Amino acid sequence: MFIITSGFYTGTVCPAEGRTKDGNEPSAKMQRLNRLKNRTGAPDDINAGITFNDLYNSKDNPYLYNEKQGASITGYLVDAITSKGESCNCYTDEPELRDIHIYLSPHPEIANKEDCIIVEVTAVGKQNHTDWHLSYFNSLKGHKVKVTGYLLYDFEHRGNSYEYNPEGSNLWRRTSWEIHPVTQVQALD
Repeated sequence: MFIITSGFYTGTVCPAEGRTKDGNEPSAKMQRLNRLKNRTGAPDDINAGITFNDLYNSKDNPYLYNEKQGASITGYLVDAITSKGESCNCYTDEPELRDIHIYLSPHPEIANKEDCIIVEVTAVGKQNHTDWHLSYFNSLKGHKVKVTGYLLYDFEHRGNSYEYNPEGSNLWRRTSWEIHPVTQVQALD
């Protein structure tokens, strides 16, 4: 939980279950997803058998992996952006309380976002790692990185997933599978 200091929800506490745009409790399905997105510790169980290519070729199957587990994947950082307000962060307009979406590619020459896996750094991750700010991640563009964190199937973005919706008009990810929240980042070159 965190306190929002500006915007629509000024002075309110954002619970791990998040809120809708109008301040209500989200559906049970969204509350579950938001609690997963808002996890604060590192995963106890890292599935060492899961690779970047496994997520990349997951065919957007929501039942393929265990969201209680973590994974470490290696890819090339294509871009990093601050997300918009989402249910998980009570639609705050404070950039430091919103997630950083990091686009990872299997090869340095792939730059289309629909060819990337999304990994997300949360507000808690930024608080725990003071160097984890947008400019730091953008300084790693084109570099190979290893990212560790929780496996998460973000069903909210199936329409943006090439694997789920290949004919879509707003594709900006390969799959709905993510590493979210990210708990460790290591630059490899």
